[in-house]
Amino acid sequence: DTGPRVSATAPAWWGRGAAAAADGTVLQIAFWSGQLAAVLESVDLLASETGLDLAISGSAGAGVLHAAIPAAAPPAAVTDFVTRLRGALSQPPAAPGTGGPAIPPTAASVVVLHASAEVMTGLDLWGPVPGLPLMHAIKDQFDPEHRMAPGRYAGGI
Repeated sequence: DTGPRVSATAPAWWGRGAAAAADGTVLQIAFWSGQLAAVLESVDLLASETGLDLAISGSAGAGVLHAAIPAAAPPAAVTDFVTRLRGALSQPPAAPGTGGPAIPPTAASVVVLHASAEVMTGLDLWGPVPGLPLMHAIKDQFDPEHRMAPGRYAGGI
């Protein structure tokens, strides 16, 4: 039988790997799968420049990677890495041989899933959210007194 199966227990590989460790910083990097090479180049370059040793796992085909940074990493280096990676992934890639943009920005996001208190105080955990004004307008329409889950989503929604 090669079809989908449901099981009451998780497979042996579930929850393993460096990105599952809860003692350091864990990032989720989401991107268009066609931009995998550019994302990995940016991650590698910036990790090297900030002196961080990352472990990467995830699904390249789905366009979601998890990056684990050890707890021993200096909080300032982690903050610098995340800030610079968000900036790098928001830039449009250059067209081969032209030096100019060929396609729109990668529409990538870098979200902090887990971090120490020191890292969290220096970062916006969600990063830039392109649809934030629209989300605020919807929140105002359906929850004008902001009683439902106040401030628990990106941008304080």
